[in-house]
Amino acid sequence: YVGPRDAKVHSEEAESTRQLRAKRRALEAYHAEPVPNMNPIWAGLSHGDRHVRYAARIALEHQSVDRWASRALQEKGPDAAVQSLLALVRSGDKAQQQAGRDQLAALSATQMSERQQLDWLRALNVAFARSGGLSEKASKQLGDRVARLLPTERLSLNHEICRMLVYL
Repeated sequence: YVGPRDAKVHSEEAESTRQLRAKRRALEAYHAEPVPNMNPIWAGLSHGDRHVRYAARIALEHQSVDRWASRALQEKGPDAAVQSLLALVRSGDKAQQQAGRDQLAALSATQMSERQQLDWLRALNVAFARSGGLSEKASKQLGDRVARLLPTERLSLNHEICRMLVYL
């Protein structure tokens, strides 16, 4: 960093960092034990900070899948849907994994930010690796939707889109 050191700005940044760390650690406490209320975990799935979203997803995976699988399959928010469906693919039985994969494939990426699209494509990669691919017709439909995302300004997203198209 070059420039004057402003203690007030530094202090504000440090406070926001402390708040994010506290939120992440609160979610990490759920990694070891079942929780009576899933709402704090669910709220973390949509958080703007990726570390908080990750901690929330791992906390979700440590809860009984039967408690949250139906909620994941019905989730409409892009972040919460992608993260909860990824957790379902990682933690569910074979039928739940396939349902999670199918629901991930059905999400509308055109309504997502580039960061959300990247998360979605990466979650799809995991889903296909864990539960197999889609039918030929569904693969073609998904491929057509994914191809319409090109080109983007973000190189990493373009790469992930191309990887998905090669797979499909």
